[in-house]
Amino acid sequence: RFGFCQSVGVCAHHQVDSIVYLQRRVNDQGVESKSMPTGRLFVDSGSRSSVALLQILFQRSYPDIPIKLIVCPPERIPRQLQPGDGGLLIGDSALEFTRSTSARDYQITDLATWWHKLEGLPFVFALWAYPLNTPIADEFFEQSLAVGQSNMDHIVADAGALLSLTEARRYLTATLHYKLTEEDRRSLVRFEELLTRYHLSGDADSQSGARSTQY
Repeated sequence: RFGFCQSVGVCAHHQVDSIVYLQRRVNDQGVESKSMPTGRLFVDSGSRSSVALLQILFQRSYPDIPIKLIVCPPERIPRQLQPGDGGLLIGDSALEFTRSTSARDYQITDLATWWHKLEGLPFVFALWAYPLNTPIADEFFEQSLAVGQSNMDHIVADAGALLSLTEARRYLTATLHYKLTEEDRRSLVRFEELLTRYHLSGDADSQSGARSTQY
């Protein structure tokens, strides 16, 4: 079991950019088409909480459609999608794909935007954890955050291979925030409530509320 830092995390108000849901706009013949969701969700298992978030959002939006999770390498996900299927890209894979020419053939939904639309709350995408038998004071994480923020120029430069320096700075300093607010804490409580309601553990490979397949 784990404890969590109560003051520092990785949060987004209503847009995160690096965690996105994809649906094809066009079929194999290049013709634009709209299809009802099939419930087939191709997911990158790199973030269990993001997979669980997608399942919550999908079930709240399409309560009558059963979900079938298909775990797939992120670089293959866009190509695997048929009309009506959905795909989840996380991190660099999401940032790279949304900036590619291929993105125009897909409808792209930011998961933080989807969550905010349904709940009116920001989303906490990461927390710092520690074993309960070895507690770490919040001040440790707060000091670590302060060190990171004081070296932001170097961090931005390291991110420049994928994003422009302007984009990287905006992403790291405006899109994301790191000090938990009361709204962030309310969002965590709400997320936990929904995990319980939908019987989700946050594990992309062993969800009790959905079938999962390796692809």
